[in-house]
Amino acid sequence: MSNLLDLNAVEARNALDKKATSAVELAMGYLAAAEATSQLNNYVGLTAGRALGMAAVSDKRIAE
Repeated sequence: MSNLLDLNAVEARNALDKKATSAVELAMGYLAAAEATSQLNNYVGLTAGRALGMAAVSDKRIAE
């Protein structure tokens, strides 16, 4: 799939529904982008573990 960060919310949801990507992959993409720009102090703190855990729960729910 093309760069996941280029997808808007509707496109991302469609990709999830079609199983073209997963919530964990999306979260990892956004976390990587946040970490790559950390020198800009865009975020007070990243909670990568929590984000990935929530994404895994979403993937499980989508699979049902």
